[in-house]
Amino acid sequence: MIQTFVSKEGFSNCYVICRFHECVIINPSHSYEQITSFIGQKTITALFLTEPSKITIDQIGYYQAPIYLTKRQHEEMINSNINGYDYLNKPSFNISNLKFNIIDNKYIFELADLNIKVYDIQGSKEALAVFELDNNLFVGNLFRNNRIAKKAKYKGSIYDLKKSIQEILHSVNNPLIYDILNKPRLLNSEIKQNDELRNWT
Repeated sequence: MIQTFVSKEGFSNCYVICRFHECVIINPSHSYEQITSFIGQKTITALFLTEPSKITIDQIGYYQAPIYLTKRQHEEMINSNINGYDYLNKPSFNISNLKFNIIDNKYIFELADLNIKVYDIQGSKEALAVFELDNNLFVGNLFRNNRIAKKAKYKGSIYDLKKSIQEILHSVNNPLIYDILNKPRLLNSEIKQNDELRNWT
């Protein structure tokens, strides 16, 4: 159900999730030809980003599918002038030509008979989202180098970040976590290595 296209050439892991005749892609950053070959005749119903950055969206313009972003992700993508490519490294995609759907915290996306729950992470420096599917968490850069992502600069951001993470952890039971670069691992393994996370659980 979950196919990983492993990080290469400075880009993030790309995750393809298929159920029956439908697929979604998380972080469409590379391997377009391999991904479309893998998907075959199935329909790509949505694109998701753990964070809008050069390493996660480089090939987002290749796909004719709606892009689901939190409000903060959308604002960051529009304002940051991130470049990507629309076809075989030809001219950069035009953001105004992409189809965005703005979603709220705990938005539920239906993938055939499964649900993907979207968590809008508050208090982080980057516009992060986490996706929950069947006790799997796609966390992007939320946990990196055995630490929690950098907090934003506004007052109280650390409390917002803590609340966002605890909200996720209360809804899952030792899930597999998929991040931006590494192999999937159990959340309990991350907690053992991540002092900050351990203090919040």
